[in-house]
Amino acid sequence: MGCCSLRVEHVVLEKKDGNFVINFDFLGKDSIRYLNSVAVIETVYEAVEGFCKGKKPDEQIFDKLDPSTLNEYFKEFMEDLSAKVFRTFNASQTLQVELDKFDATKKDSYSQDMLMKYYNDANRAVAVLCNHQRAEGKGHEEAMQKMKGMKDDMEKQVKAYKRHIQVLQGEDPSGRDPGPDVKLPKDVMGCKKKIAETRLRLDKHNTAMSMKEDNKTVALGTSKMNYMDPRITVAWCKKVDLAIEKVFPRTIRTKFPWAMHFPSTYEFK
Repeated sequence: MGCCSLRVEHVVLEKKDGNFVINFDFLGKDSIRYLNSVAVIETVYEAVEGFCKGKKPDEQIFDKLDPSTLNEYFKEFMEDLSAKVFRTFNASQTLQVELDKFDATKKDSYSQDMLMKYYNDANRAVAVLCNHQRAEGKGHEEAMQKMKGMKDDMEKQVKAYKRHIQVLQGEDPSGRDPGPDVKLPKDVMGCKKKIAETRLRLDKHNTAMSMKEDNKTVALGTSKMNYMDPRITVAWCKKVDLAIEKVFPRTIRTKFPWAMHFPSTYEFK
């Protein structure tokens, strides 16, 4: 369903504390449920109320309206103006606003994975705005459990190395067995090196877990390919020194070769 094909049964009109609210509930793209409540001005509320009046639940709210008719109406105001233009503008503006929140002066304190997560968070805000949803993958929970197990193992390794340092320094005479999967260095410096390496892997792993969980029902690729101005992404990657290959795979870079040459100073307006 879309705005042109909404039926009476898809909306519930509600006056609440002097506010006018339209509650939407219908299946959108890919049969994903769209459930949202939107506050509108009284004129819009009364118009929709009038369109629904006297109609059965399975009848369309807007009579004789389809996407082509709507787009023809838009062209009366501007050549080539369409419903998609509104979506691409809103998507691009949202991405620019979200990325502008990043303090570029602190970019050196961020790893590539951390920068990628920040970008994905901004991209997710766009996907939510455009309702680019997807069903949770069948293997998501199993994959998350496996990743959690890996996280637990790394945390145990760090504890084992710390405990072994105590043993080597004579602070823990018990010499507790760290387990068969942990090979302990022979000296304190070796243990400290292992702790640092494991913590780096753990930070990277935690970031990957967070991104996987946060994006389980959001389709980030749709907005990248069809709605967000690619120049925004290219400029931000150059500004924060994030490898463009991490954000745009070859298929997207090939689709938008003209955008790859824009400078870091570009801003969408």
